Amino acid sequence: MTIENKRLVIIAGIGEGFGSALCHQLLEANYIVIGLARTQRLASEFLHALRHEQLYLLPCDLQDEDSIQRAFESILQIQYKNDSTIEAYIHNANPLVMGNLTQLSSTDFQRAWQLSVLSAFQWTQRLLPYLIKQQSGTLIFTGATASIQAMLDSQRLPPPNSPCAALHNL
Repeated sequence: MTIENKRLVIIAGIGEGFGSALCHQLLEANYIVIGLARTQRLASEFLHALRHEQLYLLPCDLQDEDSIQRAFESILQIQYKNDSTIEAYIHNANPLVMGNLTQLSSTDFQRAWQLSVLSAFQWTQRLLPYLIKQQSGTLIFTGATASIQAMLDSQRLPPPNSPCAALHNL
């Protein structure tokens, strides 16, 4: 069954909070929504909770390029099935790493970069040719206000969030 509305939005980072709120708003506005969740279990739980015919949830580990490629191929199949255009890609993958900058591990810093910036770059590379071909579409990269505010006296502040700054420049 083809859905009458042909507008499709992809949300990477569909979990609780902002991603979930975006999903609800877009479904209410009659968009086809494809949500990307880290695991099949999370995707299934979210899909079971919402039960909406215009919602597709796909597992996609944003730290694994093969997983990104598989999700991208599935998105193209969904797009074809619904004869839709990709209106927007919303990159809502922002790991929260709290603590003192001097105690932040290189591993945590690298993970934040990979999850936020590298995966956004990889999705942009895949989607941009389609958006150019259809002559429309938007790429949206979310982030936290705290990532750009200088609050050096805080011990609970996210470390200088260069991933959010990099996304701003992408």
